[in-house]
Amino acid sequence: MVNQARQFGNIERDDEQEAPPRILAFRPESEIRAERDIAQIALLRAQVLALREELAKAQKQVTSYEQLLKNARQRESELRTSFNQKK
Repeated sequence: MVNQARQFGNIERDDEQEAPPRILAFRPESEIRAERDIAQIALLRAQVLALREELAKAQKQVTSYEQLLKNARQRESELRTSFNQKK
């Protein structure tokens, strides 16, 4: 049994020597929180940029529709004038 214990002891020691030692690195909670906050800020900035682009597109569309409405009202006014002159 002594030989078996030595054999098992050698096996365990060999396993320990082959595997790299594990070193646990503890980081302060504030550092972890700061990294999460930075990631959240980057995400929010990207969302703000996308929303600004959508807003600019919507504003252009509104301007276009306003111009179309103005043209349609002008044309309606011209047609009414033309129709009233024929009476």
